Amino acid sequence: MGWLEVQIEKRLGGYRHPMNLVDESLPLKPQRGRKVAVVGAGLAGLSAAVTLGRRGFAVTLHEKNAYLGGKIGAWPVSLPDGSLQFVEHGFHAFFRHYYNLNAFLDSLGLRSGFREIEDYAILTLEGRRLSFKGVALTPVLNLLSLAKAGVWSLGDVIRNPRLAGLLAMVRYDPDKTFERFDGVPYQRWADAMGIPGAMRLMFNSFSRAFFASPDLMSTGELLKSFHSFFLSHDGGLLYDYPATDYEQAFLGPLRAELSRLGVEVRLGAGVESVRRAAAGFTVAGGACDAVILASDAASTRRLVEASEGLDDPAFQRQIGTLKASQGYAVLRLWADRRLAEPVPGFVITEHQEVLDSVTFYHQVSEPARRWAQDRGGVYELHCYALPPHLTSDQQIRDRLVEEFLGYFPALRGMTIVHEHLQVKRDFTALHAGLYKDRPGVETPIPNLYLAGDWVRLPRPAMLMEAACTAGLLAANAILRTAGLREQPLFSVPSKGLLA
Repeated sequence: MGWLEVQIEKRLGGYRHPMNLVDESLPLKPQRGRKVAVVGAGLAGLSAAVTLGRRGFAVTLHEKNAYLGGKIGAWPVSLPDGSLQFVEHGFHAFFRHYYNLNAFLDSLGLRSGFREIEDYAILTLEGRRLSFKGVALTPVLNLLSLAKAGVWSLGDVIRNPRLAGLLAMVRYDPDKTFERFDGVPYQRWADAMGIPGAMRLMFNSFSRAFFASPDLMSTGELLKSFHSFFLSHDGGLLYDYPATDYEQAFLGPLRAELSRLGVEVRLGAGVESVRRAAAGFTVAGGACDAVILASDAASTRRLVEASEGLDDPAFQRQIGTLKASQGYAVLRLWADRRLAEPVPGFVITEHQEVLDSVTFYHQVSEPARRWAQDRGGVYELHCYALPPHLTSDQQIRDRLVEEFLGYFPALRGMTIVHEHLQVKRDFTALHAGLYKDRPGVETPIPNLYLAGDWVRLPRPAMLMEAACTAGLLAANAILRTAGLREQPLFSVPSKGLLA
């Protein structure tokens, strides 16, 4: 490591920061039984339920779906040839700076079969491929090396001094950045600076990866995403992924762990309301000492509004601002043809109307590879933020396929053996102006906690890392209230290099 790399890491205080001080002298488990209800079995709910179950709490986990996992959930589909395949909500990237999520998965031994993606690539409409594989890993130096990837040039900066506004990326501050930029849609910010072509493409891709179109995405949230994923650690944009379906990679082992811990799991049993009483709470007819609401943002809003005894005005106002984003679509295709030329297992596509990414599942998942071996290929087409004018599933499906074949014309004429479309509207809205009212993990209601990727956290984290961290923070709050030892948590630096 050179002198400059050392100074950058030193300036950031290192890349891995503790989020809490753990008192090792405190006991691990309570002396008397304590009951906790967790509503929602996504990553937030699972991390909380497993952590508290390991500490001796009596946990009941409520999930409206028939499967665990939330966004990492999976369910079986039968193909016409009689084979069984599992589908998920879409391909997920497990980045190296997901410190808390990766530690949680490691505690279950779930990352031993992960593989590294071969490239982080964006395909352009002109037929170019922007590759981030060789980009420097050190923060700020990676911005400079993006010039080699064709994202920007010195000429861009010389011709357009307004691009100095991009320094906001390395000046990220959790308070000042959101105070200045949260009310500004990203597209307005980009237009004001005149961000050039390839750079705009990269920013647009980041915006849509957080399930928001550029005209709605909060610039504050986008700057946080660049800080979290690119400018606060030396893991780079390359990431790992499970080499099998999520049933084998996550859900089976998680069910076994929950069973071992004695956690009561109620699948297909949504919770419509919670009733608060002097002695605690009643959830789905069962009494408990504490509640963690770990459902998606819109569902949590509906649940709180229908509940009794949660009538703190400030809390109700915050909850009232929660809403889902625009909706997303995932289309899995099993087809009789595959590409001859090499392509990364996952690619981002320059946005036209719907298509944002393509996963070549026969390259990244062993069950899909086995199915495709003598048959063809398995493809997943993903739209992260649906346009409002596409009002039917058929329109969404047809447009996804049309744009996919436009990028890969060699697949025109292929026969689709089977397909599975899901259109969902349960992701968090990271739209402009919403951050200031976003609730945190701890609420004004004693022993009521919130967890999910939509919760405001004390340190920067997004997507799966945000969900897992929120669940662990909720568990830690319960442990702390009971006088028990907290689970150690970590994060990237809270501020940018020039903050």
